[in-house]
Amino acid sequence: MVEPGQEASRPSTHASAHRKEIHRLKQLLADKTLEVDFFQRCLAKNRGSTPAQQRLWRNGIYDQIREVMSLQGSLSIERMCQMVLVSRRGFYRSLKEQQPVEEEMEVRSAIQQIALEHRRRYGYRRVTAELHRRGCK
Repeated sequence: MVEPGQEASRPSTHASAHRKEIHRLKQLLADKTLEVDFFQRCLAKNRGSTPAQQRLWRNGIYDQIREVMSLQGSLSIERMCQMVLVSRRGFYRSLKEQQPVEEEMEVRSAIQQIALEHRRRYGYRRVTAELHRRGCK
């Protein structure tokens, strides 16, 4: 059987543990906020001063987001864009622009393969027909 004095000490022990945990979490949040601020200031310094340098910087950031996106990490695209201070719309626009280039490279590769297989004897009509046979559009 528990004595009445012991019952009263348990809630204060739990409250003390909760206060310590809250304090620890607040400190962790403050540290992370400082880290994010530092990170954003460093990115801003490397952003460049001319429009061409800024575009190059932004494209590099978009490349990094694409790499992390393919890993399906815990960071959302929206959060990554917020962290590096770029627009999410701009990221998706660059993603759309990137996809046709990749598709075009696949078609070019197939055309070169067909040309080499047939010792460059095929003209554009035969190459086109062969592409259609292989399932390329």
